[in-house]
Amino acid sequence: MEGRRETFYCAADGIPPPTITWSKLGGIITADRREEPSPGALRIVDLQPEDDGTYICTAQNILGNITSQAFLHIEGDFAV
Repeated sequence: MEGRRETFYCAADGIPPPTITWSKLGGIITADRREEPSPGALRIVDLQPEDDGTYICTAQNILGNITSQAFLHIEGDFAV
């Protein structure tokens, strides 16, 4: 729902341990509403219609990377 928050979780194992990063497909995650409450987690606060979309978790180490997707659909009373 618009105005609330959502948290995505991503985990990966490997040797050496991978670094996990989050990005938004075709957009950005604004720094003022982005939180990382724990390793591999992404929290978006004060959800807005522009937050609707596909989010990509990337786990990467020197041997390569792997990705996974999460989808966010925002509902609420939007002004047209």
